[in-house]
Amino acid sequence: MPGNKRPTKRHRPRVFTGQGSLTDYVVAGTKPAPATAQTSLGILVHDAMYHLVRGQGTADNWGAVRDALAVTLALCRMGVGKCHVGDVELARTAHERCGQRKAQAGNYGYAIQELEAVNFGLEIHTEQLATTTVANMEKAINEAAALIDRERAAQQHPLEKQ
Repeated sequence: MPGNKRPTKRHRPRVFTGQGSLTDYVVAGTKPAPATAQTSLGILVHDAMYHLVRGQGTADNWGAVRDALAVTLALCRMGVGKCHVGDVELARTAHERCGQRKAQAGNYGYAIQELEAVNFGLEIHTEQLATTTVANMEKAINEAAALIDRERAAQQHPLEKQ
């Protein structure tokens, strides 16, 4: 054998250890989301509201709050906070008016009642994150995405015309 060639090693497949098995996935779905995930989502949404309220908001900030309220509504319809469906719909309407104001006036802004409604909707969202299971959250995220897609198909949103 020439000096610059190494002998080939025989391929030895690695044994699957079972990490991330179906059972683990199902068991994880019956538990609430980890505290770090809840904290990260809460920071994301409340940071977006911080910027929107101070007039420094972007379309991404507006979208983060829209998505959070859509997930909140989906969870309410699934039975997690069912008594708050009307409050969440009111919050979504108020947030929609904020988006319309951006399209007309050029900046985000809330009226006092709208801000109170959106803040209450986000408080419900925070409580739902703490109590709902991962499986329910996944279903709610899928339902929220479908809801947003239906709304986009029904009418072109003012922020997406830019």
